[in-house]
Amino acid sequence: MVPLEADEGGMQRSAAAGAAFGAVAVAPVGDDAALAVLLVHEVQHLKMHAVLDVCDLFDRHDRRRLTVPWRADPRPVEGVLHGTYAHLAVADVWRRRPGGAAATTFRRYRDWTDGALDALLDLGALTAAGERFAHRMRDTLDSWS
Repeated sequence: MVPLEADEGGMQRSAAAGAAFGAVAVAPVGDDAALAVLLVHEVQHLKMHAVLDVCDLFDRHDRRRLTVPWRADPRPVEGVLHGTYAHLAVADVWRRRPGGAAATTFRRYRDWTDGALDALLDLGALTAAGERFAHRMRDTLDSWS
């Protein structure tokens, strides 16, 4: 873990280095639960980097971009794959936590993942392996209904 400076606006900050498996950078957070969510999110990115190192999940020549609810800027296919995989895990963290606020946060992450996954599957940029991967994410989401 590498420490990051805190965001002046109070936003949570974290990152994963795809070229250095296991390297995660995190800015200070308010509590252990917030740190746990950031670590889950970044470890998903690390795992996706590892998968993409050995398996083509999408057409790397496809330059189309998709709008996703968690970012203001349209994302390339790889970015949508990363975000969908990471947010699926974050949704699962919140799904397992008790309380009304956790349920609300779970629904937000589930809905974000659901919409982005639909857009990704509809785009036609995934390889056969990418389609299988995305459909497994879909199966997980659907099992939570």
